[in-house]
Amino acid sequence: MLQIPNHQIFSKGKTYSALAQQYLPETILPAAISAADQQAVLQQLDTQLKKEQFYFVTDVKTGAITHCKGINQWVGYTDAHFTQKKYLHIINPAHALLQGFYATAFFDALINKQLTTQFLRPTCITTLALKNKADKYIYCKRQCYPFQVTGCKKMTAYISEFTIIKELTNEEYHTRIYDNAELPNHQNDIVKKLVQKKFEDVRGFSIQELRILKRYAAPENITSETIAKAFKIEKTTVDTYNKRILKKAENIFGLSFGDAKKVAAYFKRAGLL
Repeated sequence: MLQIPNHQIFSKGKTYSALAQQYLPETILPAAISAADQQAVLQQLDTQLKKEQFYFVTDVKTGAITHCKGINQWVGYTDAHFTQKKYLHIINPAHALLQGFYATAFFDALINKQLTTQFLRPTCITTLALKNKADKYIYCKRQCYPFQVTGCKKMTAYISEFTIIKELTNEEYHTRIYDNAELPNHQNDIVKKLVQKKFEDVRGFSIQELRILKRYAAPENITSETIAKAFKIEKTTVDTYNKRILKKAENIFGLSFGDAKKVAAYFKRAGLL
């Protein structure tokens, strides 16, 4: 039986609470940002929102959305009743799976102090698709930045600000971590390595299948024949692996790839290989 990656729970309405329990200290430290300062930020956001823009604030500890604006106007869901569960449910399934990998990697990097946060300093930019009330996927740019931090710079709330780009056609999910002046400029590499490890750890693909995928993802033109020669196996065996890879990838991501080489190219662009 194919083991679907645990990170797919993010597309099934779960919150980040399990991650938050690891990330936050048992005794929450005093908030560094006053309620008045936060309210001023929200008022400024509310007045400066442009056409096809919306945002919401997420509490890391509970996973609850505490404030949002523009959801009703541009996505079709009532602002007052928009929840984190609803948000995760409307992410395009293939994008939601990748969002799960990147979210867990991001939180792990925070836990290990490989990333730091600062009030209103952007942490990452993501492009992903959300399903609106009309059942159409809209491709959006999402910028995320801390809305509340503790004295030791632990993030306890964050803002997700969205700009609609277009109706989704074949655009892919993408996340980039912003550079941090306090840490070396290799934070994207840190997160990418964590994502790759998590992808391997869920064991959706066997060790040999991953080896083949990595070969196909190489810059040079790799064929089934060259893989068979490199691994000292029959080409027919490689062809069998190719079919398994294709079936698993299409099952997990809900996409049509065509062949194993295209699966590898997609995985490489997504940062999984």
